[in-house]
Order: sequence, then structure tokens, then C-alpha cells
Amino acid sequence: VGDQVVGATLAQAQGTVDALAAFHAHWWQHADLDTMTWLPTQDAPQYVAVVPEIYRTGLGVLQDQWAHRLPAAALEVATQLGPRFEEIIERTAQGPLTVIHGDTRLDNVFFARDGSGEVAFIDFQLSLRARGVGDIAYMIGNSVPHDIARQHWQGLLQRWLDGLARHGVHYDADQALVHYREAVLYYLSGAMSLVGTFDAGNERGAAMIDAYVTRSLNHVVDCDAGSVL
Repeated sequence: VGDQVVGATLAQAQGTVDALAAFHAHWWQHADLDTMTWLPTQDAPQYVAVVPEIYRTGLGVLQDQWAHRLPAAALEVATQLGPRFEEIIERTAQGPLTVIHGDTRLDNVFFARDGSGEVAFIDFQLSLRARGVGDIAYMIGNSVPHDIARQHWQGLLQRWLDGLARHGVHYDADQALVHYREAVLYYLSGAMSLVGTFDAGNERGAAMIDAYVTRSLNHVVDCDAGSVL
């Protein structure tokens, strides 16, 4: 099993991206998606009602208690996003739609011991009908160490696009980049939830929060997510 505190190696991130490309391609704009009403969308009423408030509650804690540990540019973007979070929900709910895992952090990813490169996922409780690029942005943003993410996020995004193409799915690279940046902003809600309401419970829980929050906010700057606001 992966270890989110340690973070993914480049090889683990690449294997995860490859597996997600195959999964997303299978359900990409699938005819059955319209009938799968049991699977929420990004703008489902329960998310619109709760997630923006979680974001804004956590933002105050982030500004008060984490500012000295984060890039000023990231805090500026996070602050600008606060009153506009509903807009990001609406934008990320647009197509192209597929089935996404929704919680692709490294603790939910298993890697084969035999060196085959096979990857398996657990914990599908947050699955959605949504943009597949969200799974990529989420994984890179909180589960890849900052130095690796900074150097390789574009390559990993392109690897995912190439994987989709091998399975017959064409996704315009410029459009995918905009959607990636929007997803990075949306998934700041996870960081805000951790700093605002989450009980770390133990030392590993505290280390996971630290890794998740610092990586996510640094990635906002590294991928220039604020450019889509």
C-alpha cells in the first residue's frame, strides 16, 4: 500500500496515472452515465450545500495558523477563491464526464509486489460522475512530494492524456490544462477540511495533514492554478 506521508515516487505516480487513464477511458462519455443517477455529480446538492462552507471555515484557520509555512502566492489564491467557491463547483461539474474515484490519495492505492506495475484502488465512497482530470490533480496535489510534483506534474498530466489516447479517447491538451487547474482549486477544499475540522488523532494523522496541506498549497503555485480564476 502507498504511504501518503512519505509520498509517491515518480514511478508510483506514473503507474497510478496509467491505471486511472484506463479506468477513465472505459467510462468516458459512456451512454450509461445518464442513467447512473445513484452516482453523484460534482455539483450535487449535498456538495453545493456543504463544501463551500467547509472551504471558508478552513480558510480562516489556514490564514491564521499556516501562513508562515505556505507560499504567500498560494494564500492569495486561496483567499480569492473563498467567495467564488460555488463558481468552481459549477465549472468542475461540466464535461467531459466519466466515472472518477474521487479520493486518489496514496493511502488508497496498492502497488503489486512482483514489479509488474499493476495498481489497485480501494475506498470508492467519494466516486462521482465527473471530469477524470480531477483524479489526476488530486493525486499529484496531495500525494506526490513537492519537489517531484513541481518537476513532473506536466509530464504526468501528459502521460494521462497519452494513456487516454491509447484507449481511443482524445482530450484537447489545452482544455485539459484549464480543467486540471480548476480541479486543483476545487480540491483545496480537502486541505481546508483537514485544517478546519479534522481530528488528527495521532502522530501519523498530524503528519498526513501536514503533507496534504503543504503539498496542495504549493501545487497551486507550481501549476499556476490561480490563472483560471
